Amino acid sequence: ADIRVHNAVISACRRSTKWAEALACFEDVPAKDRTVVTATTLLGCLGDAGLWQEALHRFSLIRSDNAANVDPYMCNTVLQAFKNSGKWQWCLWLLTEMSHSISSNSLASKSRPPSLPPPDTLSFNTVIGSAAESGRWQLAFDLLRVMALQKERPNVRTFNAAIAACAEASEWQ
Repeated sequence: ADIRVHNAVISACRRSTKWAEALACFEDVPAKDRTVVTATTLLGCLGDAGLWQEALHRFSLIRSDNAANVDPYMCNTVLQAFKNSGKWQWCLWLLTEMSHSISSNSLASKSRPPSLPPPDTLSFNTVIGSAAESGRWQLAFDLLRVMALQKERPNVRTFNAAIAACAEASEWQ
């Protein structure tokens, strides 16, 4: 079947929380025919189902198989899977991996998977939101500083997440 049909089926499975069916459909697609949309939709489905470990496993496989298919949207989908499961440490890990790509894209090592795309505002917003939900207001503000250092512009959601972190920890000053 056409890849667009598979993508539509995986997307429908995501909307109806049928992660097992989405995974089966994904597995039916030959690896060489999978697109970034195919993979990202599956990762989102797994994340929505709270299967962050499976999402991480699949992301690692996708990353090692074909880094050209790893884009910021895919990384942000995995970050959201971690956030939805309360895994702020994993959010921070992936953001760090993405941030390392800024300085190491030209220094790719054969022992490491190819570099990830650099984080964007949505990446930071997700991780700051995860820090807020876990009561780590200092981490949220540290991430604002990192964001500035990486020349990424905060937006209203960024500041709302940082404010929420303070509210969660009752840190108003």
